[in-house]
Amino acid sequence: MSWTRAVLLGLGIAALAAVLLLLVPNLIVTRPVQLSRGVRVALAIGWFAIAFPLMVLLLRRLQSRSRFA
Repeated sequence: MSWTRAVLLGLGIAALAAVLLLLVPNLIVTRPVQLSRGVRVALAIGWFAIAFPLMVLLLRRLQSRSRFA
């Protein structure tokens, strides 16, 4: 894998992580819906608890594809 491709993939994964781990839970909590705030907070925590390990697995898979790992 070339350095340029590795850097671009890393930046793409970082951007995806920001969206999945920061913006989506924020939208879940702040968007006015018919759910109580406690339920929305629980949904946001659940989302984070699922998205974080998925991002870790994705980064680990990218690392394992490297020739230098």
